[in-house]
Amino acid sequence: MDKEQLEHMRHSCAHLVAAAVQELYPQAKFGVGPSIENGFYYDIDFGMSIGESDLQRIEDKAKELAKKALGYVGTEMSIEEAVEFFNKRNQPFKVELLKDIKEKGSTRINEQDSELSGVVDKVSIYQTGDFIDLCRGGHVENTKEIGPFKLTKLAGAYWRGKSENPQLTRVYGVCFATQNDLDEYLHMIEEAEKRDHRKIGAEQELFFFDDKVGKGLVVWLPNGTIIRNEIEKLATDCERVGGYLRVRTPHLAKE
Repeated sequence: MDKEQLEHMRHSCAHLVAAAVQELYPQAKFGVGPSIENGFYYDIDFGMSIGESDLQRIEDKAKELAKKALGYVGTEMSIEEAVEFFNKRNQPFKVELLKDIKEKGSTRINEQDSELSGVVDKVSIYQTGDFIDLCRGGHVENTKEIGPFKLTKLAGAYWRGKSENPQLTRVYGVCFATQNDLDEYLHMIEEAEKRDHRKIGAEQELFFFDDKVGKGLVVWLPNGTIIRNEIEKLATDCERVGGYLRVRTPHLAKE
């Protein structure tokens, strides 16, 4: 499977997961669901609090729908028709995107995302089962063509990457052409987690993090301080042998 086919499959999987969410949480409001490296994500306002324990329920429903060979049926609407359509379905994020398309000819969700473009007066709409999305396309023929997939985690994401906007729940998933590819990827992630410095640091009482100190700032414990001091001593000894002289600069300075 080439890169473009794989991207289409992963984007199709995002639609499939959104269709599952719509069945389980009819009140959900949908943001965007692009393909990304190894999979996809979908930003959703569930209208309620959900946790990691809900991922399996959503995944099971998505796999149930996938077996039905639901098609990805595209059609075009004028922007005005699409605004009215998504307003009736109570999908304000889609309406906002449509208004941007009408005003600018295209819209960028955030700095990392590609543009969602519409022909001057028309946009494309895709239906998968009962789920209907504003989308420029690039899908498989039906949901049975989607390879093995797994929902991996949830994260918070501000709509369009701006902190003044509502915070949505980002559902991440991975999708591969074969079960072997998926298994290899999940094994790699499992092994990486075993070697996660944050996990090891806590287990060996080397350091900890506390948001009250600062996000991502390390607080060194005695065990970790010993290791750090020894590494710094080694570095200093090597520098001395190499003829280097040390200087000190401020931690903070003018840009």
